[in-house]
This record gives sequence, structure tokens and C-alpha cells, in this order.
Amino acid sequence: MHSITIANDRARSGDELDAWRLIDLKANTVTYVNEIAHTIRTENVADLTKKHRAALDAALPGYIPRAQVTSSNGTVSIRAGAYTRTMKFAQDPRIPPQLYSIMVASDPSYSPYAPMMKSVDEALINVRGFPMSDHAELALDDSKMVVDRNVVKVEQKNVDKSWLEVPKGLSPPH
Repeated sequence: MHSITIANDRARSGDELDAWRLIDLKANTVTYVNEIAHTIRTENVADLTKKHRAALDAALPGYIPRAQVTSSNGTVSIRAGAYTRTMKFAQDPRIPPQLYSIMVASDPSYSPYAPMMKSVDEALINVRGFPMSDHAELALDDSKMVVDRNVVKVEQKNVDKSWLEVPKGLSPPH
């Protein structure tokens, strides 16, 4: 279980700790903070989206299956081989409608197999709202691995303002 903190047009996911992203919804930027390397880097969301899409244009061998995606009435369904995922999106006035798409476009993790998900990423970058339920299944031999992630509540509470600030003393990477 983790939380996403949103305040004063800024957002941060609680599951990113030593290296994390601070999303500034007003400035339309993402600041990558690495507290171990003591570095920060800020990029415009439009540039991040362009880079993200370009990375998905890499060539893949023909034997790698491409993910299939369908989107209808706030539900995005993904299928790639034995993997299926269904995400149900909804809008809540306390969650900026573009937040999830920015999180997808700014995700720092990358795999050489990421291009197989090009159609999926395009759907997720264009979605408005937040995935209130996310159900994934992967068939493995005679069993099935299942991962469910659900928003269980959206609440207001006080957090330390430093949670949504870039720590002092960090510098751009060399």
C-alpha cells in the first residue's frame, strides 16, 4: 500500500523513496530527485512525453508479441501473451485529471522490451482520470499470478511541507 500526496499543484508518490519524482502540475514539469547521488534534474512534461514516445519506437525482434490494448468507458484492457491487465479510471475532483498520464510519461524505469507496450503507453498517456482499480494476471504453468491495486480512499490530511519540496544542496548530475 502506498499513497500519493497532492498539494499546492504538486504531487509525489509515496512508493518512491531515495530516488523520486516531484510533479509540478502548475509549471508542467517533473523534477527527478536522487537523494543518494545528491542530484536533481527538472524536465518539461511535453519533452518527457516526446522522449518517452521516442524510446518506444525502438526495434523489437518479430518474435516478441506486441501488447494489445482496448479502451472503453473509462476501462483500459491490456493483453500481451499470457498477461492481462484491466484498469478502471475515474475522475475525482481532488486528483488532477492529468496526473496519471504524467506519471506514465515520466516513469524512469525502462526495459529493452518496453517498445512492445507502445500502444498501451499511448492509451495511458492520453487517459484522463486515475486508475481506481488495477487488476493484472499472468498465467504461469498451472497457476496464475494475480496483482490487484485499488484506491481505497482519497482523503485530506496534513503532511510535512518538505514532502513536496526539493531538498536543498542537490545539484544537476554531471
